[in-house]
Amino acid sequence: MKCRYTFKIRGYIKVAELRPIEVHGWSFEFHQEGGLLSQLSVTVPANRPEDIPMITPNPSPEIKAHINRPAPLFLFVKREVRAIESLLSVFGVHQIDLNRFKTKWIPESEEEKASIHINDFSTDVAKADTESMLPMSFDLLARCVIAADEATDVEVQLAFFRKGIVDCYEERFIEAIYDFYFFLESMFGEGQFKKHGVKEAFKKSKPLREAIEKVMANPAANATHRRSELESFLKKYNGMSVEKIIEHIVELRGFLHHHTAKRTDTWHPEDHKRYGSEALLLRSIACCIAIDTSLAYLYRQHVMEAYVRTFVTDS
Repeated sequence: MKCRYTFKIRGYIKVAELRPIEVHGWSFEFHQEGGLLSQLSVTVPANRPEDIPMITPNPSPEIKAHINRPAPLFLFVKREVRAIESLLSVFGVHQIDLNRFKTKWIPESEEEKASIHINDFSTDVAKADTESMLPMSFDLLARCVIAADEATDVEVQLAFFRKGIVDCYEERFIEAIYDFYFFLESMFGEGQFKKHGVKEAFKKSKPLREAIEKVMANPAANATHRRSELESFLKKYNGMSVEKIIEHIVELRGFLHHHTAKRTDTWHPEDHKRYGSEALLLRSIACCIAIDTSLAYLYRQHVMEAYVRTFVTDS
């Protein structure tokens, strides 16, 4: 039995000739679309019984079956693909996407074929449920336009927030941490740039402290409702004081601001999922502050009066 992982390639690189590349018992196959490299397939042995996907009855009455989805040698595949991505970057590859990929099992006999209960998995970022999404009222949309001139005062700060939200959606959690941190630093850092000064400025900020308190009072509502994410979040932050969370945020930014290959616990620029809980913490805090900041402009008296004059008519 073999297992094939197929990853999308982003970038601008053409190759004159493509053939399978066999290395240490693995097969690497590149594919082109529109004349550009578009995919990389890595095929590895999957000879152990636990390497085969299985469907088994689930004892829980709410769930009919349990799907076992193994990932044979994936940690080693990930390591190799990252190195290939880095080497090809000098020729035009931007990314080999390790977060969104397809997995397929390839039987090499009729017996192996019969042992596969399910095949062809895809890993992707979940899309928003737009069907059940509540619509934004027109008056809020209009007041965003009416208040825009004055809101240029916070446009840069909110730009960091916006970029952080997009990074979280795309699961680029390290970049999200940077963006949310810059949002908080720009709002409450008081021009400090050393860690001690930033910590003290953050601790003095009433809006920041209140946002942290709100998030930690109900993480399921303010951070994430997804069970696995919530469990990881609570494991790291449950019971942590406001002061400790502020210190953690500043220390985290300092850690991610520097890099050395000599540290055993150093970070990888593509290892985003390692920092998922940290990104959730910063997103939820920043979201509380960004909402209050935006609404303060939308609910100014003259903005509301301008809306009424333009759009509300006497019946």
